[in-house]
Amino acid sequence: MNAEVWNRAKVDAIDGFFTPDFVLHFLPDGSETRGTDGLREHVRELHEAFPDWSEDIKRIVAEGDLVVIHYVSSGTNQGRWLGKPPTGKRVQVNEMSIFRIGDGRIAEQWLLPDMSSMQQQLNGAGDG
Repeated sequence: MNAEVWNRAKVDAIDGFFTPDFVLHFLPDGSETRGTDGLREHVRELHEAFPDWSEDIKRIVAEGDLVVIHYVSSGTNQGRWLGKPPTGKRVQVNEMSIFRIGDGRIAEQWLLPDMSSMQQQLNGAGDG
């Protein structure tokens, strides 16, 4: 399902899984991505920076129209990411998202990735 979009970068599948007025709330900096066109661009940018990006679901909890997912994402930095040149380093990042479902599709997402760990991995903290 959603793995088609995030793991395989199949942006043509977005309309089947997300509502046209979808909103992604990126909690670390308060930014938002709005609409399916914005989401397509976000997925493209992520896969340009991490062509092998994949998300492995660890836990799912659902109640009413909300779904909470804990997943571990990983990928190798082969392109520019957050304005920085590629490092060639592989990252593994714990992430949590809350999804609101509307009309059988994802209408809203609150995303909380462990950006501190990701930056440490990209910057080589702990390399010896």
